Amino acid sequence: MAIFSGGYLAVAWVFMLHFRRALNKRQELELDALEVFEMRVSIGASMIKGAAVAISLAIALIGGGATAVRRESFIRSCSVRRSRCTIR
Repeated sequence: MAIFSGGYLAVAWVFMLHFRRALNKRQELELDALEVFEMRVSIGASMIKGAAVAISLAIALIGGGATAVRRESFIRSCSVRRSRCTIR
């Protein structure tokens, strides 16, 4: 999960940088007001995606091992006793 999150974070960062560069060159690109607004929205969306992925990456790196152990015991208890599945 950490590898996926790191890759997705890198892609979100690259998109944000591309949109920011296009916004800085709006005079050369002759962007109208609607296109400038779309660029700003795209930058904000990339930042939100990056923040969500950064949180996911932090959870995977900090609490990933403990969470995986709990899921493994949950799966074992479900397969042994099929009546009720509980987390132990």
